[in-house]
Amino acid sequence: MQQIICKCGAGGEAHSVAIGLLETLSNYGWDAKAVITFAAFSVSYGEFWLVENLRVMNPLARDIAALKDIPETMEQKEEMKKKFQAIVNLLRAVLNVTHIIIKFKELPTQYVNRDSPEMKTATVHIPTAIYWIIRGILACASVLLNLIGSGHEFITSTAESWELLSLASKLSHMSEHLQDQLNKLNDFIDRQYQKREFDDMVSAFKASHIDNMKILKMIIRAGENQMPIFDGTRWINERLESIRHEYEVLWLPIVDHVMSMGPTQERQFLDLRSSMPWYSVDHPSLVNPVAIRYAGEIWNFSRMPMLVVLDPQGRVVNVNALPMMWIWASVAFPFTKERELGLWRESTWDIELLADSIDPRL
Repeated sequence: MQQIICKCGAGGEAHSVAIGLLETLSNYGWDAKAVITFAAFSVSYGEFWLVENLRVMNPLARDIAALKDIPETMEQKEEMKKKFQAIVNLLRAVLNVTHIIIKFKELPTQYVNRDSPEMKTATVHIPTAIYWIIRGILACASVLLNLIGSGHEFITSTAESWELLSLASKLSHMSEHLQDQLNKLNDFIDRQYQKREFDDMVSAFKASHIDNMKILKMIIRAGENQMPIFDGTRWINERLESIRHEYEVLWLPIVDHVMSMGPTQERQFLDLRSSMPWYSVDHPSLVNPVAIRYAGEIWNFSRMPMLVVLDPQGRVVNVNALPMMWIWASVAFPFTKERELGLWRESTWDIELLADSIDPRL
């Protein structure tokens, strides 16, 4: 801050002072340049307002204000209030841009490389934004410096006010642009993340496992202490581990636009879930969207119910066992393709097979 004050006090042209500060901070990253400059300014800015707010009641603050020759009547000057409101607005714009730039720094590098075209396109304007952040802080520091030591002779400047407003407007537009670029980059990262998750799920379904837990945990998103499945027989929630190594019916409620489910849809879901005498995922939001995509692309799920059978090791032994259940019911257990072929070989192809499920009253 001392360097900022010295350069502002020397009456240097704003552009030259900003470039000089950038050169001084050349060993730091772009985000660090903004943070260091803002932090340095905040020390003096915070000290100024601490003294200003306390000097009416605190003798020490009053003495410090006298030493710094801060006008005692500044709170009564309407033009001064407007000036400081302009400073506050500019500092808010500075903070907004700084926060967005820091978010670029925090993006996960496993999904987007710093040298990738997507990152370069999104961050190309960050150096310019840092320059204008420093210009904004310098403008605020200049007003503060002019006030301290001016006593009752402080006169507001129209040029100063215009500069504060202009810089705030410029930084606000930069904030919108950078936020738009950040949103695009986050969308790109989300797509990369979902692609990796999908590929991992494809590999997991092809592999052999000790039990079915890895597959179930990929399908159902649940916290460590969460009980994500609902037992329709006992009407209680249970952990996923309760169906480890077991053949159980588990309903996966796949719905469109889960986040927009209203009270009516929620009630309908709960009523339907409670009517089923088997396990259900506690809420549609717990079904991993990647699993829904997998079901659509690999199992050709659309809207009609399917009965996908997993063995105790989590391997898919039948993509849709509903026809087997309709024809042979529990006799078809464990619903593998081999069992289906065996049942067809054992069946007698006569009229009884065709009429078996026809209502006798017809």
